[in-house]
Amino acid sequence: MRKLLQTMCFPFWPCVLLLLVAVPSFAQQKAVATPAQNAAPAVSGPLLTYALQPGSMQHYLVTAYFDGHFPPFDQPGDPPVHLLAHMEYVAHVGQPQQDGLPIDFTVTQVDMQLLQKEVPIGAKIDPKQTVPFPIDLEQAQKALNTSVVLRPDGSIARILTAPNNMVRVNVGIDLRKLFMIVMPVILPNTAVTLGTSWTSKEGLIGTAPAKVSYTNKLSAMKPDGANLDLKIVQTATSQINDTLDSSGMATSDKQHEVSRLQGTASLTGWMNYLGMPAPTSNGVKTYAVRMQKGLFKLAVNLKQTPLPNAAPPSSTTPPNVTTTGNVDVTARFVVQALDQAALR
Repeated sequence: MRKLLQTMCFPFWPCVLLLLVAVPSFAQQKAVATPAQNAAPAVSGPLLTYALQPGSMQHYLVTAYFDGHFPPFDQPGDPPVHLLAHMEYVAHVGQPQQDGLPIDFTVTQVDMQLLQKEVPIGAKIDPKQTVPFPIDLEQAQKALNTSVVLRPDGSIARILTAPNNMVRVNVGIDLRKLFMIVMPVILPNTAVTLGTSWTSKEGLIGTAPAKVSYTNKLSAMKPDGANLDLKIVQTATSQINDTLDSSGMATSDKQHEVSRLQGTASLTGWMNYLGMPAPTSNGVKTYAVRMQKGLFKLAVNLKQTPLPNAAPPSSTTPPNVTTTGNVDVTARFVVQALDQAALR
């Protein structure tokens, strides 16, 4: 079974990393230049902003576990697939522009393994139960490197450059937002206190009015010298009901529709942040925050059904890529800041 998976999937290994964003449609992944929608009124407390110092570099390790069924890694009736992926990300912050700070997100290392069984949280992996999966770094960079302009709250102002060779599996997934795994929360534009909750329109599982929602809460905040240690928890849900073309991209063109994709995606996570004193904003004490570590749990359940009078397969569909089939996946992602500046 492992040999079959390796033979079938080698040219398309980025399919695994596509699930890091788990976005159920291309429409949900368009860059939406909208700030966070805040539910809480202004309160007496600090204002939070992302620590994006011009000229700085931030280094992260993302470890992802996937368990379940998703083409092209399995076929109907196959047992669940278990995958482990390690990816190192570097964020280079440029000089301020009128609408925000330009940032280059670059993948510097990728490693992936097939596992014999699901690995519980905190459990060690037996090397004898793993099969290395070959990954080419240059291909990874072409598929994942992205340049964006971010506002201080972490929302996207513009996408400057994005991958143009995206692999499509089941649904159209926009790799341009994969970097949000290291900045997953859109910060509120008002001051916060312990227990403050707010909603946002952007995040790891996409953007779509009335279909995707994010709720964030400041669950812990304590001083650490001049700094603050913070913890934010997040829940998100997405309702998917899309029609796809033969290459797996969402489409509204009746002439190209071949199947319907329906289901749900849900995300729960927590993030520890370090907050460092920053210049006061409108008289409010401000802290520049950066995620130190985080854990996210994702569940995706999608059913794909053919439509009557479906259009013929597209000539642009990559060979050997199965774009039809159900997706039943649970995943978790561990994010860790690597550079000493973040870890103090």
